[in-house]
Amino acid sequence: TVCRRRVAGSLTSGVWPAAYVLNMRSSWLGRLVPGFYVLTHEMTHAIATWMGGGKVYGIKAGADGGSVDVSHVSTFAVLAPYCVPLPTACVVLGYRAWVWLRGASGGEAVFLFLMGLTISFHLLATFECLWIEKQPDLDAGGGVVFSLVVITLVNGLVFLLLQKTLFPKHLDLAATLGRAWDHGAGFWAWIAAGGRRLWLAWAKT
Repeated sequence: TVCRRRVAGSLTSGVWPAAYVLNMRSSWLGRLVPGFYVLTHEMTHAIATWMGGGKVYGIKAGADGGSVDVSHVSTFAVLAPYCVPLPTACVVLGYRAWVWLRGASGGEAVFLFLMGLTISFHLLATFECLWIEKQPDLDAGGGVVFSLVVITLVNGLVFLLLQKTLFPKHLDLAATLGRAWDHGAGFWAWIAAGGRRLWLAWAKT
C-alpha cells in the first residue's frame, strides 16, 4: 500500500546518512561519530550493569576508546552494547514523550527517519567495531564464538520486535518466532543425524 511504501521509504532513507557519516572520517562530523558511538557503547554497559543490580563507579569515553568501572561483570552487561541500539531506544522514548506532551500523534516521518538512521548506525558501527579489531568484551562474555552467536540472535530478535512495534498488523511475531525455532531445530537435528552416521561409519572401519 502507499502507506507502507512511505513508511519503508522513511526507514530506508536513514541507512544512507549513517553509512555516509561512518565513511567520512576526515570531516568534523565524521570525527564526532567514533566518540558518539563509544559514549553510547559505554552507557549501555553502565545501564545493563545497573539493571543487573551492579554498581557503576565511573565511565570514560572518547574517540580513541572508553571503559566502565563496575562492581561486577556479567554476560548481559558485557554484550548489551552489541545487542541493544541505545540511540534507537532514545528515539522511541522521545517520540512517545512528544506524543504525550502534544496530546496527539504527529511527526511520523521524522520519527521513522530517525529510527532508520539509529538502527542502521547501530548495525554498521557494531559490525565495524567487531570486524576491525579484537574486542575483549567477547572473551569476557563467554568466548568469541558464544558471544557472536548471542549478538547475532539478539540483534535479530530486536529487529523483529521493532518491526512488530512499527507494523503491528503486518507481522505475526509468534508465528515468525515459531518458524525460526522449527528451522533451527531442524538444522541441528540434521547436524546430529549426520554426525551419528559419520560416527557409525568410522566405527565400522
